[in-house]
Amino acid sequence: MIIVFEMSTDDDIVGTPLSAGWVPENARYTWNQINQQHSLNIPAGAVIVVVAHGTNTTIGNEGPTLNITADQFLAIVHHHMQPGYAPAAIYISTCGDEIAGFAAGVVLCAEANQMWRHTEIYGHHDDVSGPVPAPSPNSVEWDPIYQGRTRRD
Repeated sequence: MIIVFEMSTDDDIVGTPLSAGWVPENARYTWNQINQQHSLNIPAGAVIVVVAHGTNTTIGNEGPTLNITADQFLAIVHHHMQPGYAPAAIYISTCGDEIAGFAAGVVLCAEANQMWRHTEIYGHHDDVSGPVPAPSPNSVEWDPIYQGRTRRD
């Protein structure tokens, strides 16, 4: 199941499509839908593709508005999952450099809160110039940030 989160209200981000290499998306949510009190109730095992502007420390709109930190991002995504579940993978695609730093911050927050043990996290940054590229075995467009770990408690 592919879920797209548009975590920006900037015109160049809203409606950015996924490339044809992705499995067709099951749902797409705008920032107004994501930034609400009730959960979107996303099932376990979903793959979430995030589209936004980004820096080493925040994602969201370009400039000073709608800047989401790694811990806020974790809380937002977790809030929208079915209770007790986590996504299978998160692909964070931003128009901005250093997304690896932001994604690493998400990993650190997830580990500190003992969440998302098996969730894979990938980062991609490029100018908005077309569809979000699909991951593939030969692709160098997606940086693997966290491959999920099995831990013994």
